[in-house]
Amino acid sequence: MQHNIISLTEKAEIRRRKFREKAIQGIDAHELHEYYEEMIKTTVHHLSFLQRYLVEEYLYAVVEELFSFGVEMSKFCVQSGCEPEEMIEGSRNERMCRVNKLSSRHLIHQYIGDWDLESVLILADDMADRWFIKGLHYGIKQRKLKLL
Repeated sequence: MQHNIISLTEKAEIRRRKFREKAIQGIDAHELHEYYEEMIKTTVHHLSFLQRYLVEEYLYAVVEELFSFGVEMSKFCVQSGCEPEEMIEGSRNERMCRVNKLSSRHLIHQYIGDWDLESVLILADDMADRWFIKGLHYGIKQRKLKLL
């Protein structure tokens, strides 16, 4: 006899993944491309192809993670009626924690020198703030329109 057991952890992970996929559709590709051209390209142009690839993958992961985190936090803003600025200020430590986890996961410190790493981490910090705020505002707008 076979039992159909549903793992709540698995269901929660599937739901979280679907939410994230839906959330990151709100990232403005044109705006991200402009940021790449203005900021990232000049920072990584001297790196080898592999190093650039790893750094760019890491920075894109930062954008996805922090944008979706902003969309996620928009729920609390809408429900509690708090101002986005309060959420931005209150989530600073969590944003930096997420950036650091991504940095460790992508192991970029193993592939680039200290000076380059410092530059990349400064960029990641800036991108985390920017795309969290964009995700937060996007999420608030989507929730008010009942699209999330």
